[in-house]
Amino acid sequence: MGYLTGEIMDQELLIIELLSAAEPIYKRVQKNRRKNLVAAFLFLIVACVLFFGIGSFVYQRLEMRVRSFDTGYWLRDFYHFSLVLGMISVAAVVIFFIVNGIQGIRLRRSFQRFLERAVKKAAKYPVVYQDRDAYYLAEEARKPKIRLLKMDCIELTTTFDGATIYLGIRQEFRGFSGTQLFVLNGEPPVLPERSECLFMME
Repeated sequence: MGYLTGEIMDQELLIIELLSAAEPIYKRVQKNRRKNLVAAFLFLIVACVLFFGIGSFVYQRLEMRVRSFDTGYWLRDFYHFSLVLGMISVAAVVIFFIVNGIQGIRLRRSFQRFLERAVKKAAKYPVVYQDRDAYYLAEEARKPKIRLLKMDCIELTTTFDGATIYLGIRQEFRGFSGTQLFVLNGEPPVLPERSECLFMME
């Protein structure tokens, strides 16, 4: 069996406990938001250079060497497809900036509501494992879903019944991440080797 946390958490009491650690939570969430904004900005630069800059340069170079209508049509279609991908990438980043900004405003205006959502998300993963470098959160035994590097986890507070609340960083997709609360009542068991292999495959 894994280490159960969610089944013994009273969510309302946990939110009250977390309010006492509001400052480190807020700082970590804001830091993660800024990191995601930087990653999005870098993605935007790469997308513009790749789809607009390099795409246009290659198209102009090859267009002068085309000798058949079919090849010319294919080249123009490919160029237009590159432009479409570029515009989609730009639109996605703009939407991300807007959503990120809205989340920042909501966080400042209603921190308690943010905590409520974070606690509900934490309760979805009642099983915790660990290895030397990370904690693994799972919905059921031997099926880890989230990997949190220990070096990125901070201890927030200790509850009245001795449980320790942590805040970690979960990787959403390459370059982007989110925050994840979890609770430990002691030392969690080591992640079974087979479970670790399955997690790496996913």
